[in-house]
Amino acid sequence: MSIRAHRVKKIEYGDILFKSGCSKLQKFLEDSGNFNDQTNHDGGGMIEFQFSDLKLALEEFEAGTLELDEDEVKTLKREIEVLTKENYTDDCFVQYDLF
Repeated sequence: MSIRAHRVKKIEYGDILFKSGCSKLQKFLEDSGNFNDQTNHDGGGMIEFQFSDLKLALEEFEAGTLELDEDEVKTLKREIEVLTKENYTDDCFVQYDLF
């Protein structure tokens, strides 16, 4: 079996989930253990979080055990809503591009 190169025709970006490097949400997700980091030394690149951890972050915020700013909460709720409509399950990973 060989790996083949495919031309990328379209990349569509969604909302910004957090600002990298200063986000309590980012730290929570990275510490979850279900985190794939493919960033370079400048912090740019791809990261992946498990969908269940996005939901857990919201649950912990609502329980008062995770402090998030208002913009992060709004975006997190919207992201969970969109991913749920796209039939993401708890074991799916969501990929984000840091640039």
